[in-house]
Amino acid sequence: LVLFCVKSYDTEAAAETLAPLIGDETVVLSLQNGVDNPEKIARRWGTGRCLPGVVYIGAQVVAPGLVLHSSGGKIVFGASSGPAGTAAEHIEQTLSSAGIPCSISENIEKVQWSKLLWNAPFCAISALARADVKQILESQPLKKLAIDCMAEVQGAALARGVDLPGGLFEETLAFSVALGAFKPSMLQDLQAGKPLEYEAFNGVVVRILQQAGKAAPVNQCFYALLQQLDKKSREEAARQS
Repeated sequence: LVLFCVKSYDTEAAAETLAPLIGDETVVLSLQNGVDNPEKIARRWGTGRCLPGVVYIGAQVVAPGLVLHSSGGKIVFGASSGPAGTAAEHIEQTLSSAGIPCSISENIEKVQWSKLLWNAPFCAISALARADVKQILESQPLKKLAIDCMAEVQGAALARGVDLPGGLFEETLAFSVALGAFKPSMLQDLQAGKPLEYEAFNGVVVRILQQAGKAAPVNQCFYALLQQLDKKSREEAARQS
């Protein structure tokens, strides 16, 4: 079993590096944000050997070697097509025996898209507005922007055959309230001078809707702004190094 935990923009490079270590029966569990990373991994080792996973955890690095775990702490995973097999059951037993809360989903694609329903708006808005989750929810304009972004994620999911009911919007907002002043991963990365995952969060929504002949104005705006912000951040990091 290999736990594949790199940021989305490093998926292909990490897969290339791992290639010599992957045996004929090795199973890869993708614990990454976004909805298309398992597809990228499966191109190399096959769909049956790559299980998509979703991690629910609120954490951030507050100092070198020190991680603050503020909320959550659960892994959900499953097979991309069909019911979970013995590999998924073995992973569940392994994680559970280590005291890691986990569960197998028979519809992991819906789970992935449901998390993107949060990541796409809150990560983008937090980075662009330099705002934590609490500040976003307390701002009516930013909250409406988040909901508009969710609607586009819902449309992209439907274009891929995944139905996200409208009730998930309220559930996502309620979940966000419980996070308080938590800083989404993209804001943490921006403040740390790291690359941003805008391709996996917003670019994928734009591409899927465009392929379906539909517009994605909110995510298109987020994507363009974050692309420029990421470019400047990388240039600044290069100068400092």
